[in-house]
Amino acid sequence: MDTFNKVDIYDNEEKIILSSNQVSIYDNRISLFGDFPVLLSHGTRVNATGFLDDGFTSFTGKVSLSVESQINLTDIELGEKMDRRNFLKVKVPFDGILLMGYEIVNGKKTLLTDESIKIRDISIGGVGFYFNKSLIKKQKILMQLDSVKPDFVVEAIVLRKEKIRHEQYKFRYGCRFLSLDNIQQSVLCKYVFKTQLETRKKAPGFDDDEEIDVDSDLEAEVEE
Repeated sequence: MDTFNKVDIYDNEEKIILSSNQVSIYDNRISLFGDFPVLLSHGTRVNATGFLDDGFTSFTGKVSLSVESQINLTDIELGEKMDRRNFLKVKVPFDGILLMGYEIVNGKKTLLTDESIKIRDISIGGVGFYFNKSLIKKQKILMQLDSVKPDFVVEAIVLRKEKIRHEQYKFRYGCRFLSLDNIQQSVLCKYVFKTQLETRKKAPGFDDDEEIDVDSDLEAEVEE
């Protein structure tokens, strides 16, 4: 098991209740040290995320010790490591909301709010979607992705833009998420892996056209 630089423990509503930057791992036991304001019930299984230099891992563990200065977790069940350099991407045809963004209309910058978009694929690092309006490239946008989690709002930057031939949509975009906090990363991680397992049993998703890779080739030329 890799040594974590930091571990966050969550409650049932995915809120961080305890966090430690002092982590010790021995066999199948993880010990956290610090000044903990909350004590956990002995034998309780908790959800947590362990952070590494190059990624993070969601895991569960059983509380074997919980005092003000130390928490021990045993019976660890690790999820797959999420490498920041190679984020897993899955096709997920669902509707999202562009809460805020800008397009150019007749040479003028125009604010867009509460616009419906069709999400095409998603990873811990970013998202691809279809939209009928011409967004300005390299701008920051706000998106609401209720299918990931109700009222789940993220900030992203538009990196790729392509005109497409599609029955419903004129443009396809690739965006990278910005400033994700630990909870948002954990929520996305769980959603992506759950979707991956589900889609193995289903037919291909929204379409079969070539994917936009939002995690590489960021400077590729595309049609404005």
